[in-house]
Amino acid sequence: MKRVLITGAAGFIGIHMVKECLKRGYYVVGIDDLNNFTYSAKIKYDRLSSIGIDVGQLDRASYVQTGNLEIQKLDITETPTIKANIIDGNYDLVLHLAGMTSVSASSLSPFVFFKVNVNGFLNVLDGIRDIDPINRPRFVFASSAAVYGNAQNKKLVEDDKNLIHPDSIYGATKSMCEDAAETYAKLYNMQSLAVRFFNIYGPFARPDTLSNIVTEDLYSGEIIPVYNNGDISHDFMYIDDCIEDLCRICFEVPETEPKFETINVGTNSPVAISDFISTIEKLSGRKALIRYEPLPEGEIQSLTADTTKFERIYGKRDYISIGEGLHKYFDWFKAYYKNFYDFSV
Repeated sequence: MKRVLITGAAGFIGIHMVKECLKRGYYVVGIDDLNNFTYSAKIKYDRLSSIGIDVGQLDRASYVQTGNLEIQKLDITETPTIKANIIDGNYDLVLHLAGMTSVSASSLSPFVFFKVNVNGFLNVLDGIRDIDPINRPRFVFASSAAVYGNAQNKKLVEDDKNLIHPDSIYGATKSMCEDAAETYAKLYNMQSLAVRFFNIYGPFARPDTLSNIVTEDLYSGEIIPVYNNGDISHDFMYIDDCIEDLCRICFEVPETEPKFETINVGTNSPVAISDFISTIEKLSGRKALIRYEPLPEGEIQSLTADTTKFERIYGKRDYISIGEGLHKYFDWFKAYYKNFYDFSV
């Protein structure tokens, strides 16, 4: 039975990946510190509850085991504990998804973002380095499209270093992690793969993601800020598609693979923010209150994933349309927030 370590297991992508790995028959160890720094920890606990975790016990004992799943309440910046977990875990795969997200929060708290995203990443990376090379697990970690900065209207080819111009603290932390992994690959003959996620949405998405902001503001009557006069488009990917692509990356290892690799995960199909909002308006039967604002410093205007490399390695496939994906998300939103909003009108 494959043993998989997932850091950030109570995160948005993390919880869906835990579920998928369990469905595939793997033994999963999940790590998360359940912090509430960038958003309330309540949704993290709710994510864990949705897969049968006794969150009360987790709070009391910092450890829960049920079936083929262990959840440990750990901080990835705790060097000795994290390294010991990795060295002694006998893992086939380490999937590192833990870290601080949010471009705006990173500008307000740069030290925290560097500490967690970079130092925490180095703890994981160095823990793997300390394992005998023949027993090292496959290592896949979350990077971000934020490493490209505002490289709009350009073909975002992963291996073109000239495209890497992060213009946010968050993006800079992700770029630094990629640099560290690439250097470890050269110096210590270590395999690692960075996944540059674009805009992922779906059930249990972070409260600060566009789908959640728009839907909540529609029902609370709040004004929705729209940047750059609405002249923005993003590459939106539904969470099920993201997990499918991530599983291919984690478990379908090509015959030849460089020691260090970067891969975009997106749909290569940009969606205008105005269309995204109007789709949610139609689903809810409500009209959004919109205020146009200048693009904040560090926010990305328009980026679309170039998926050529992914398709060459793992094959081309169809993705869930924005209409179908938002319909699925909206059904979840109504169920999750049924005691907060009136969905009768």
